[in-house]
Amino acid sequence: MSPGAVKADACLMAYPTAPCVYHYSSLNNYTVGVGDYLYDPAYDLNDEVLIEIDPIDGDGIALGVYQAPGLTGFVLDEINQGYFSIGTSQDLVNDGYSQNPTTYVNILLVFETI
Repeated sequence: MSPGAVKADACLMAYPTAPCVYHYSSLNNYTVGVGDYLYDPAYDLNDEVLIEIDPIDGDGIALGVYQAPGLTGFVLDEINQGYFSIGTSQDLVNDGYSQNPTTYVNILLVFETI
């Protein structure tokens, strides 16, 4: 790698700092409740924990999703996946699982269907 070159991080996450709900697809995730062997009270939101489907290493807690500090819950949504929040402007964090995530302060994002 040459001096000044930047290596891309394959695990880039973007999430709001405002209260948000994570919408997930049943192809990638599911939730479990108290009593399930994958349930961990440290990750409990409204009596459920989001699990990531992993056919190679075995299913486990979707740790990347829990990085959003304002995460309030989960919704099964086969059409749109990701973090959903309501509001005007807010902070957005780009986190490549590094020591120093980048925060964009007081921005407004608008997504339109193409």
